[in-house]
Amino acid sequence: MFAWILMGLAVAGNPFRAEVQPLQMTQSESSVVQVYFIVPPGHHLYQDMMKVESTPVEGLQLGTPKFPTGHLIADPANPANWREVFDSTVKVEVPITATKEGTLTTEWSLTYQGCKDTLCYMPKTDVIQATVMVKPSTAPVQ
Repeated sequence: MFAWILMGLAVAGNPFRAEVQPLQMTQSESSVVQVYFIVPPGHHLYQDMMKVESTPVEGLQLGTPKFPTGHLIADPANPANWREVFDSTVKVEVPITATKEGTLTTEWSLTYQGCKDTLCYMPKTDVIQATVMVKPSTAPVQ
């Protein structure tokens, strides 16, 4: 019976989603790309199951994603272990610098695993495209 419940939850529609916000910035200046993991009420995401990756794009330099601090809960599979979780929408910031102007398309792979109580959905990776509009630098002419 328990296995049927787990299988049903695993194949049911995943209520989580991920988003990457489009960005406008100026060439040679630093900014951040904002990535959101939307967590529905009564659910949570495991921080150690989250990953933010981007395909390299000529003209963009991306830094290491910065996750906020979640809170610790006892791992349902092994209560002696603690795991960091998020139980509301998570904003991850990725530092970015543009070395050329124009409209650049980025492709992101956003991986996560969400749960409700002690039942979890299968890990999922959303592949999302987002644009970065880079205006020319306004450095003064000497």
